[in-house]
Amino acid sequence: MNNQGKHRMNRIVFARSATILTLTIAVAFSAHAQAPVSVGVGASKKKASKKASLFNETLKKAKPKKKVEDPNAVKKGEFNYEKLEQLSFDERARRLQAKKSQTRQEMIRSMEGLVQRKGGGGRYTRMASIYFRLAETYWDETHYQYLLSRDKYNKEMEAFEKKIRSTKPTEPVENYQRSIEYYEKVLMQFPNYRRIDEVLYRLGKAALSQGKALGDKVLSNKGVQYLNQLVQKHQRSRYIANAHLALAEHFFDSNNLTLAKMNYEQIVQNYSSSPMFNYALYKLGWVYFNLREFPRTVETFKAVVREISKLKGKALTFREQALKDLIPAYAELERGWPEAKSYYTKVEGSKKMWQRLERLARIYVANDKQDLAIELHTHFIDKKPIDPRCVDWYETIIDIYLGLEEFKGIEGAIRKYLAFTDERTSAWVAANKNNSEAMEKAQELGEKYLLYMSNYFHQKAQKVEDETKSLDAARDFYVKAASDYKEFVRRYPNSKKAYIVQFYYAEILYLQLKDYDNARKQYVRVIELDRKGEYLEDAALGVIYSVEQLLKQTRARYDYDKKTWVPDQTAPTLLAVETTDGASSVKKTKKRKGEEVSEDEIKNAQVPRKRQTLHPLEKDFILAADKYVDLMESLKRDKGPAWMKRKKKGQDVPGIMYLAAATYYERGQYPESIQRLEIVYRYNQKRVESEIAVKTLIDIYAREKNWVKIEEWARKMLNRRKKKLFKKKDLRKYVAISVGEQARELAERKDFDGAHRKYDTILSEFRRDEPELAAISLFNKAAIYEIQKKEKDAIQTYERVVKEFKKSKVAPEAMFNIGMIYEAQTQFKEAAASFLKMAKIRKNADAAQALINAGAILKALRQYGPATKAFTAFIKLAPKIESGPDTKRLQALVPDANLEIGRVWEKAGNIKKAMKSYANVAKKFKARPDLQVEALGRMIKLYVDQDANAKRAKNKKKIVKAIKKIQTAFEKPGARKGNAAYYFAMGLFQSSEFLYNDFLKLTLRDVKNMKSLKPMLEKQAKALKAAEKSYFEVIDATAAGQGKDFAACAAFKVGLLYYTFKEDLFNAPLPKVVQRAADAGFYQVEERYRQAIEQVAAPIEEQSLVALRGAIRTAHNLGAYNRCSRQAGEYAAKVNPSEYPTVEKDPNLPKATTALNPNKTTNTSTSAAFITRVRRGKFTVDFKPSNIQVKQKKAAKRQY
Repeated sequence: MNNQGKHRMNRIVFARSATILTLTIAVAFSAHAQAPVSVGVGASKKKASKKASLFNETLKKAKPKKKVEDPNAVKKGEFNYEKLEQLSFDERARRLQAKKSQTRQEMIRSMEGLVQRKGGGGRYTRMASIYFRLAETYWDETHYQYLLSRDKYNKEMEAFEKKIRSTKPTEPVENYQRSIEYYEKVLMQFPNYRRIDEVLYRLGKAALSQGKALGDKVLSNKGVQYLNQLVQKHQRSRYIANAHLALAEHFFDSNNLTLAKMNYEQIVQNYSSSPMFNYALYKLGWVYFNLREFPRTVETFKAVVREISKLKGKALTFREQALKDLIPAYAELERGWPEAKSYYTKVEGSKKMWQRLERLARIYVANDKQDLAIELHTHFIDKKPIDPRCVDWYETIIDIYLGLEEFKGIEGAIRKYLAFTDERTSAWVAANKNNSEAMEKAQELGEKYLLYMSNYFHQKAQKVEDETKSLDAARDFYVKAASDYKEFVRRYPNSKKAYIVQFYYAEILYLQLKDYDNARKQYVRVIELDRKGEYLEDAALGVIYSVEQLLKQTRARYDYDKKTWVPDQTAPTLLAVETTDGASSVKKTKKRKGEEVSEDEIKNAQVPRKRQTLHPLEKDFILAADKYVDLMESLKRDKGPAWMKRKKKGQDVPGIMYLAAATYYERGQYPESIQRLEIVYRYNQKRVESEIAVKTLIDIYAREKNWVKIEEWARKMLNRRKKKLFKKKDLRKYVAISVGEQARELAERKDFDGAHRKYDTILSEFRRDEPELAAISLFNKAAIYEIQKKEKDAIQTYERVVKEFKKSKVAPEAMFNIGMIYEAQTQFKEAAASFLKMAKIRKNADAAQALINAGAILKALRQYGPATKAFTAFIKLAPKIESGPDTKRLQALVPDANLEIGRVWEKAGNIKKAMKSYANVAKKFKARPDLQVEALGRMIKLYVDQDANAKRAKNKKKIVKAIKKIQTAFEKPGARKGNAAYYFAMGLFQSSEFLYNDFLKLTLRDVKNMKSLKPMLEKQAKALKAAEKSYFEVIDATAAGQGKDFAACAAFKVGLLYYTFKEDLFNAPLPKVVQRAADAGFYQVEERYRQAIEQVAAPIEEQSLVALRGAIRTAHNLGAYNRCSRQAGEYAAKVNPSEYPTVEKDPNLPKATTALNPNKTTNTSTSAAFITRVRRGKFTVDFKPSNIQVKQKKAAKRQY
């Protein structure tokens, strides 16, 4: 048993452990041992959201609808007969016609008066001429007024189109009604009038014009009839060509292309000198165009150009129109633009040619001839690479692909455009850098196209991910989207869209590409672009989450010597990877009911973490967290708390602040962590984070053993009306524990009165709702009384624990301590009673230990029966105790307890029960070979004692069998500990003793005659050698450790063998023949016989002296001083008295022990003075006290 001081220390430590155990399991100070509680923030809370397409806001604006054309309507050139007339109506013609208008109006009034005076009709012979002149004058005046109105209309319409005029002007209409009336009078009343062909032409032309203007088909048809009548009946009339032109125009407008063609061809073929020829040829080209005879169209228009080119002046306008109208014709040819380019270059030159081709390109686009349009615009870019209009041409190409919805073409064209306008390599940009209009257009298109590409890939990626449920399947699209977003913010950092694009770019990097380091930088850029922007909070959180992910990927260990972080791929990550639903949560590891926390767990939960500097990434995390909080606070000041709450802004501030505090916590930087945790608590006490912060604060103070602060925060939380995480019961427990720990600290400072007062506070305040803590407090009061050496008060207080808190965990311990106190006071009976009582209260590890203590005390009190009962009760209880820190140790003592029962019965003298117990151990506990060896050895000792008492070897077979079992068991792993070596040596020695006894049975006294002498000597020599060999094996196997006493005895017995053999020779009776000779007076026969015997015995005597000398030296070197070592000296003195005085006369020899006992040691201080080499016949033995080894020789070679 240990001394009382050690017991007292153990008990006071146990009381503290009990407190910490309660603290760890029931209250769980550590924030990381809480039930799962989320602070609502953390990287895995961030989810991907669908991104609206920026392209929809730019490229896909409503496009103007194409005019729906009547497929049956004829296509016309912009030039017509009216424009031809307009060309002649210049300022000079206008002034001339103005004068003529006055004359015409006077003529009309005069002639109208004449008609009224003459009464009309055919009575007046000149009336036909008057009607004709009136009709002609009305015609000319009407046409003049129309030209004036048309000129005015054209100017007003131009102003309207230019947004200068707000109202659209009314288009003028020719009204030849008065002319028609007078022409019809001529035709009806004077059919033979000499100018009737002109009347028919004028009448037909007027009817067609009037019918067209009024939409009167009947009137138009009458016009056709009049003109046909002219053509048919007056073929020599000078108005035939005009009539054909009027008919052709009418039929062309009426989409009667066949009749129109026929009439235009009449002019072209028959009236080449007519002023209408070029116009007719021009309109014939349009007829061919509408008949889809495009090659003839081209050739016809070319002919018009050739003919008009021969003319000068106003004809050039007509030529321009013909050249212009050639373009639609070229547009209808298969790949007509190269031919057009060649023609226009030849006719008009390079500069004008490019203008014509641009119109041709526009027609290609309008006519949905996409391939030719793309080809021609690409040609423009190739041939004019620095032309400012290149961006327009690219825009047209890309618009065509967009219309086709051909993404491959769209992407290819956009990529080319982006490369073309890249300021780093673009010759176009270098050439147009001072052209603000072109550069603005280039940037506008670049933004638009990059937005289209990036958003296309972004939305495509999201769609693929949704459909396949696989991020890997969509990864390539995300990579492309990110690349385009990156290029956008590089090119257009000041764009209105740069802010949102920057955010989208950061989102892809974080969520899909997992490029957290780059994502962090892009989120920072979002914040820099607009500190009050829509994505400010998301970006700020993105920075934090990015760093958090980097922490989860980075493996490093802290070098305390260098105070720095060292990369180490074998180290854990800086931040553990979460396996929960995402929030930064703290978890509690649940233990089975009744399972106790190990001492290491208690220490780790309560020891302050070693202070470490923050890892660079952790510093970044803290900075990001601080930045987020600052931004949200700034926004709160600008917008107000109500706006923040309504918009749900800054909701993560407490959580982020908590994470920053937790980072400092993990690195053992408690002051910094405490500062932030207190801010979290004050920020909004209605939030759950405030309570989480308090839990962590309590954990920190528990690690720092700052029980006063724990009490302060626990009482502060008790005063709060509403609590989400804390239970009132737990908070009261916090208070009780912290008060208890304050009491313990007072006790350690030897302020025992103060400690008693603290414990009394717990008893009075928490006795009802925290009975376990109250019991611990009362228990610790008793422990303090022990420290104060007030054993009586200690016993009384422990008894109070048992009486008042009999169901508490410390009640059995209190009973146990009572027993310890009684034991220290040598009141063993009371101590044993306390231990047994404690075992009745609880069936746990403490009870098992109490039974062991009780058994040991009862054995010492020689109450052998109760002692065996205590050990038996322990054996039954041990397998049933629940898992705990002492469970394995106590259950491992079950075999020892079984062996101890045998020892108790042996001490009590009940050999039968002792033998039964030893046999049980040897058979049942094969996993403990050390105990098997001891049990078998003790059985051998009892068998030997029985034989000694009975004076016969009745148990020899049992002993031999037990010896074999010992030898087998001793070779097993774990056998060579405890007393096993002693009993193994005893078994070997006992085996040698049987051979020694066999040798003693052979004696020369049994020799009857000389004939029997030699066989007897041979038998004796053989028996001696067998016994000697066995004894040497004992020496070899047991010379070290607990077997050294038997090694000393074996060495002595070797000497005794030779000594006994020598004595038997000397004391052998004379053979009868020698005796008879001596009796007859032949004394010389007896003398010669004895001389012969002496010659045989002399070397044997010498060998006995050598062996005995070796035995003495062996005993000295092994430090084995027992009966055998003393007898070795005694027998050596008998052989050579002069060399070996008796033991009593040798002051250098310590007194020998009288028994072989492995639990008693002898003084080895003198052994070092002895020689370490001894000669045995022809072999040598080395004796080395620290590690004795025998040079191995085969027994057959040992000769004497």
